[in-house]
Amino acid sequence: AQRTNSASRYQLAARVERGFDWLALGDISTTGFGSGLQLSGYRRALPGMAARITTGAVVWQGFGSSTSQTLQQMQVRGAGISGPYQLARNIREGTEQVVLETRAQENATRVISRQVLDRYVDYQIDYAAGSLLFKQPVPATDGYGNPVYIVVLYESESGGPKSEVWGVRASVDGNRW
Repeated sequence: AQRTNSASRYQLAARVERGFDWLALGDISTTGFGSGLQLSGYRRALPGMAARITTGAVVWQGFGSSTSQTLQQMQVRGAGISGPYQLARNIREGTEQVVLETRAQENATRVISRQVLDRYVDYQIDYAAGSLLFKQPVPATDGYGNPVYIVVLYESESGGPKSEVWGVRASVDGNRW
């Protein structure tokens, strides 16, 4: 039997806060790291440390991790059914981003439309079996004959060499400066 008392999968998880500043250790998500920056957005879920510290008019944000997790992407052609669609078995829970992409019939690299889906609302995922089941059938093509693809971006539990992943961001409040 396995019992979880916190959101972290590790023996030590902590978050220390003081005002708007904080320091977190354990499972971290970098979703808020690049918020407001569409071109430089960075979204990962990693074991490590993250912090937000204010020094005068400058707000520092950063994260760091040493991990063998890898960011992977799978593309599966829609088959006109709700599933199950077979994925990898080493997907880290809660890290997947599922998107339906309609691509041009004459050029599969040109995306015509893109729809981001929500877990439990649009699909369910079985991490142990590595399968994806949609609430509605995913068509093979749209009304014009353009192919529909299921694109899944996820963190794999392992498979890569141990590497350092980190990022730092500083922002200045012009009113306080």
